[in-house]
Amino acid sequence: MSGASAVDPGSTPGASLEAEAGGFAATGQWGFASDARAALMICLYSADILVIAGGGVISYLIRYGLSSIEPPYLAHIVVGCVMFSLITQIAGIRRFAALRHHRQHLQRLSGCWAAAILLLIAIIYLSKLAEEFSRGWILLWAVTGWVGLMGTRLLAWQAMQWL
Repeated sequence: MSGASAVDPGSTPGASLEAEAGGFAATGQWGFASDARAALMICLYSADILVIAGGGVISYLIRYGLSSIEPPYLAHIVVGCVMFSLITQIAGIRRFAALRHHRQHLQRLSGCWAAAILLLIAIIYLSKLAEEFSRGWILLWAVTGWVGLMGTRLLAWQAMQWL
């Protein structure tokens, strides 16, 4: 092995044999810090999806004032959540290390959200459903989603300082 642990690539070269032998606690890489990072990232992924879906629903309620969402809007909210997740995965901002550079992370996150919204708009126009969807709803969803995503990052950075 080339000095990195198969279990934890960031571990020290001398600790790789201990990690392979099952001595995870002895490497100093496993424990509260790594568990807290993993829990924080899982919470952040979940919060992203909740914020985006919630933003779409709230935008619909603000725009139309109805309590039930029409199926095409609901489908676009689900597609938007999936596309945003895939775009952020491709962009590489779904890693803990990417959270450490605040300005760059916010720029990339904003770009990912803009790309997801633009892809949704393209889907609407290419499927010739432009008359069925409100441009106001899309704009409101874009703004509420962006504000929500910025808020989740601020909370994540507060949690990182606390941990």
